[in-house]
This record gives sequence, structure tokens and C-alpha cells, in this order.
Amino acid sequence: MKKGFTLIEIILVLSIFTMLVSFTTINLLRPQNISSLESISTQVIADIRNQQIKAMVGDTEGQGSAQQFGIYFESNGYTLFRGPLYNNLDTSNFKVQLEGDLTLTGISLPFNQVVFEKRSGDVAGFINGSNSFTIDHTSSGISKTLTINQYGAISTN
Repeated sequence: MKKGFTLIEIILVLSIFTMLVSFTTINLLRPQNISSLESISTQVIADIRNQQIKAMVGDTEGQGSAQQFGIYFESNGYTLFRGPLYNNLDTSNFKVQLEGDLTLTGISLPFNQVVFEKRSGDVAGFINGSNSFTIDHTSSGISKTLTINQYGAISTN
């Protein structure tokens, strides 16, 4: 009797091994995608709250009087701005670009922005039903929706 492996046995073992490696790789990448989504969600929420706090305390950012503060959203990122309406020519704006496969979708906000009233911190011109946006991780298909109420509180799902 000859000892050894047939070609069919070798191909079968290699195909099983390849399937196991591919399933493992796919499952190892999912936590990284979830972590990336959670990280940017936390950053966006922190930036929204920071803009609200600036409006509430009357931060002047070196200007003469207290202003409203807001955030303008677009698909590839968002911009922190001062004043009642986003102006892309204002040099004091601070733009945050989303990295990798992250995008903002379903932006349902008046003028794609959230503006906080000075002193109260309430959302200026709040429209119920037009107060949310979604952060998508396009390659994995996972997403998180952020909803802002009239007082600036943020809920996620």
C-alpha cells in the first residue's frame, strides 16, 4: 500500500482552509468597522455639544458680542461655524472631514445645519421631523442615526 495524499484530498483540505480563513477575516474586520463608527459618532456628538455650550455661555471667540453657534453637515464631513447661518467663505469655520468609508446620509435638517440660540442653547428654527442625520460605514453597511431635539439633546439608534 502506498502512503500519501491524493490530489482530491489536498484540494479539499485547501478549500476548507481557505473558507475558514475568509470567514475569520470577515469577522475580524467587523469590530473595526463598528469601532470606527462609534468613534466618529462620539466625536460628532461632542462637537455638537461644544457648539451648544459656546452659545449658552456667550462665547465671543474674540468678536465684540455673543453669537449663535452651529454645525453645517454635508456628506463627507461637517463644519463648525459661528453665527445664525453657515457661510462657507467665513475663515473662522472649522471643517471636519470624515475618513475612510464613513459618510453622512439622510441629513434631515433645515439648511443641513443645526444652530444654537445664544444664552438658551435651544435649536434655532427647530422643525420636528427635520432633526436627524445618519452616519454610514459604506463598506460594511452599518449605520447610526443621530436625532437632535429642540433643546439640543441628542439621541442615537
